[in-house]
This record gives sequence, C-alpha cells and structure tokens, in this order.
Amino acid sequence: HIGAMSAIDDALDDALDLERIAFNEGFREGAERGRVDGIDHGRELGFQKGFELAREVGYYAGCARVWRELMARVRDESVYGERVRRLVAQFDALVAASAIGDPLDAEVLARAEALRGKFKTIVALLGAREAYGDGANDDRGISF
Repeated sequence: HIGAMSAIDDALDDALDLERIAFNEGFREGAERGRVDGIDHGRELGFQKGFELAREVGYYAGCARVWRELMARVRDESVYGERVRRLVAQFDALVAASAIGDPLDAEVLARAEALRGKFKTIVALLGAREAYGDGANDDRGISF
C-alpha cells in the first residue's frame, strides 16, 4: 500500500505542479498582452486628445486673426477699447506660443487653459457669444 500511496501522492503533486506552471505561464502571457494593449490604447488616446487640442488652438488662432483684422480696420477706440485691444494682443501672442509641435512640451495644457480663459474674457467684452464646439454634434456634414 505504501508504494501505491506514494504513486498517488506523486501524481497529485505533478497535477498541482502542472496547474501552478500553467497559472504562472498564463499570468506572464496576460501581463505581457496587457502591456502591449495598454501601449496601443495609450497611443490611440494620446493621438485623439492631441488632435482635439490642436483643433481647439487652431480655432483660437482663427479668432485672433479675425479680431486683429477687425481692429486694424476699425481704429475708433469707442468700438474696440484699449483693454480689448491689449487682451487680443496678449491672446494672439499666447496662440503663437501654443503652436503644437513638441509632443513632450509639458506646458501645452497650461497654455491651452490660459487660452480658454482669455478667449472667454474677450468674447464677453465684445458682447459676442462663445461658439467653439468640437464638431462632434455637427450634423451638417461635409459634401463635395
């Protein structure tokens, strides 16, 4: 009986070892696959957020250009006062400094936040309404 018990114990030990080996191997494979998927997902999300930020900064650049042109044409200080002109000049400089080209620029989000704040202030001073949208709900579509 002792020999039979030893053989059964050995078989059970082998089964437990096999389960542990399979578990560890599955864990390693899963962790590696998770790293790869995480990198891919992070890259995709970073691209999407970078595109959204670039589109927003581009919108602000267009607004700054229009405001500059209007103020160059309308010299009457009662229409566009000194404060508005100063804020538009600051906004324009901030837009120029916000050119997105260096993906490692840690200050890009801080500049975008500053742009949003100045934009809202200028829009309020001009008595206009803020109209920037990300285009996600634009149902006009594009046709050629």
